[in-house]
Amino acid sequence: MAVKGRLIPVPNLDDRDWRAIKDEIVRAIPERTPEWTDHNLSDPGITLAEAFALQIEQLIVRLNEVLPKHMREYLNMIGVTLTPPSSAKAFCFFRTTAKPSFDITVLKGFEVSTSGAGGEKPVVFSTDKDLVIHAAKLKKFLADQGGTFADFTNDARDPATVFSPLPVVTVEDAIYLAYDEDNYFEKLIVDVAAPAAGVTGVWEFFEARPDGTGSWEPLDVEDGTLGFTQSGTVEFQVPARWDATTVAGVRATWLRYRITAIDLGSVFAWLRKLDIDQILGRVSCSNAVTVPEEILGASNGSSDQRYFLSKVPVLDLTVVVDEGAGFQEWNEVDDFSASGPADRHYMVNRGTGEILFGDGRHGKVPVKGTGNVRARPYRFGGGIKGNVGAGTIIQLRQTHPFIASVTNKEPASGGGNEETIQEAMLRGPAEVLRTRNRAVVAEDFETLTLESSTGIARAKTLPLFDPADPPTPKPGLVSVIVLPKGGAPLSLALRNQVREYLDARRLVTTQIFVVETEFIPVDLTVTVVKTPEANPVELEATIRAVIQEYYDPEFGGDPSQAVAYVAGTSSERGNGWEFGRDVFRSEIFELLERVGGVDHVEGIAVPVGTVPIEEFQLPRVQDLIVNVAA
Repeated sequence: MAVKGRLIPVPNLDDRDWRAIKDEIVRAIPERTPEWTDHNLSDPGITLAEAFALQIEQLIVRLNEVLPKHMREYLNMIGVTLTPPSSAKAFCFFRTTAKPSFDITVLKGFEVSTSGAGGEKPVVFSTDKDLVIHAAKLKKFLADQGGTFADFTNDARDPATVFSPLPVVTVEDAIYLAYDEDNYFEKLIVDVAAPAAGVTGVWEFFEARPDGTGSWEPLDVEDGTLGFTQSGTVEFQVPARWDATTVAGVRATWLRYRITAIDLGSVFAWLRKLDIDQILGRVSCSNAVTVPEEILGASNGSSDQRYFLSKVPVLDLTVVVDEGAGFQEWNEVDDFSASGPADRHYMVNRGTGEILFGDGRHGKVPVKGTGNVRARPYRFGGGIKGNVGAGTIIQLRQTHPFIASVTNKEPASGGGNEETIQEAMLRGPAEVLRTRNRAVVAEDFETLTLESSTGIARAKTLPLFDPADPPTPKPGLVSVIVLPKGGAPLSLALRNQVREYLDARRLVTTQIFVVETEFIPVDLTVTVVKTPEANPVELEATIRAVIQEYYDPEFGGDPSQAVAYVAGTSSERGNGWEFGRDVFRSEIFELLERVGGVDHVEGIAVPVGTVPIEEFQLPRVQDLIVNVAA
């Protein structure tokens, strides 16, 4: 089920002003009874109209509101609540103060933040798990010759050993260097005993993509060894999406030097030692603040006890109870249906902060005590404010003797405000009555993806779709396209969150990829002739806004709504441009003809009459030129 939040507010049936109904009656008099010409308040007929208006308004209002009211009541009855704000996520890179000779641990809940420059309140993030930055030494050093791997790890660590990892050099041979997963270095110190000759190569790292796939990509380095022809250093900046991969059965953060060309008589270098420096560790962080401990209250020994946390919405927490033998951790469950009398279980509503214990038959009742029910620790936070840009999480809010700095190399994404009532009314029936918290058909994956975070605007399921090989259908594969709210990119941290959420609800035989939306740039040049009274500057701005709104991935797709929203005559927006829907030149004509102040459309220039959009793509207006003629 979705994360529990507030109950859906049921509207109070506030009556409309009866005068509006009376005025409608009066306006209908000339059409229905033209002989009735006196419409003053002194006329007895107007008095009767007022009396009827008082009665009719009550019936009309209730008839108009009863279905939405009942819908909300039914959703509350079946357990659909407003999904609380979701926390934005980003991978944060922690740099050590010096080259570590021992393991450094950054505990879960360690807080960092944006700078708060310009008087803005800092946006706080905290680590989602313990980060261990291992001692600065190579985990593995492998040589690949024609697909055969040889391990030179001990040789690379020992300055007394001179070794040749590639005794016979051929194109595509490579050396691989590994550090522990989520650990990185930006400086490789190479001790060359005998220089290489006639060998050209390229440094590469394994780049992870938000669709779950990855590939080896060139790494921009400052090579002080000049291609292993002398001792020196290889320095670079850790890329944002350098991810762990498996080489020769070892999963780690890998870097490689691949031979791309050789000359006659070429030889690779003899090496004495390789060392690493400038160490970083990477960990997922969420827009949340940590509360170390909070005393919830004292158990009175009764059933169905309820306690409330002071800070909401709750991201994660640990509840402990002292029953006479010291505080023990209890376990969170979705419900008490499978809980026995001795099971230390509790339920939590993350939106309201309510913690509920069992009744003695389904879930144990905490024994009576004083201040013996506590939360230790828990994190709270969330909201769209957490979708901060790359390189903005730079402040350490806590001191750590071995950590010098922090940064996020990609924007944070996935932060969303509390689900609206309208969103819950659309999601609720699909979640409870159709998916039953399981992902089977395509629509289930979309519903559950939206459920995983309120920071996701749209989701599209592509059955049998392999992101690495789109043209070939693959049985058992399901790709889910994710579009975060507000145009934020799909961060690796948010991708992992969605994938973990779907993994827990998929069929065993299903493999899931979470795919970043691919945008196709569309260049447009439009020329319109204005009406005599239209201001050309204002009309140009309006046309630009209408076109951008029409092709907006989150709210576009409907020409009438786009025009009305930009004009300010309606607050309703579209449901977003449909995935895979082509861009037709003829539709742009239709759109512009709806804009007030346009006499006629003189011309529209696009690269082609129809811009083809694949099923996993959306259009994005890139270069837009608007000409307004008199």
